[in-house]
Amino acid sequence: MKNQIENIINWNKIAGNNDFNKHLEASMLSEEFAETIIAIKNKDKIEVLDWVIDMFVIGTGMLHKLWFTSEQISKAMDLIMDNNYSKFQYDEKWSHICIKDENWKILKPEWFTPVDLKDLV
Repeated sequence: MKNQIENIINWNKIAGNNDFNKHLEASMLSEEFAETIIAIKNKDKIEVLDWVIDMFVIGTGMLHKLWFTSEQISKAMDLIMDNNYSKFQYDEKWSHICIKDENWKILKPEWFTPVDLKDLV
């Protein structure tokens, strides 16, 4: 993943996209999100893949423009995914169990602790 992050950062440098512009970044994310919703409704897997990856690229570029290094971004992704895994509960066979609400959102167990990213800032 770190190579993809560095590739996104390098692409932005080559393109001269080095400064954060909240209006531009929000506009790009909004556009990609709207296109993704349309692609999902149309069951267009190629466009969904393209636009979701574009949102990842835009988001990663935003993080770098807001002073985060590729190492910080990569570490944050690792910490957040580890934290997401901590939402799972286990049965007596140590199989993963996901308790979900009526909207299919995974519910956090009572022992869940939010991810701590302070050391990365």
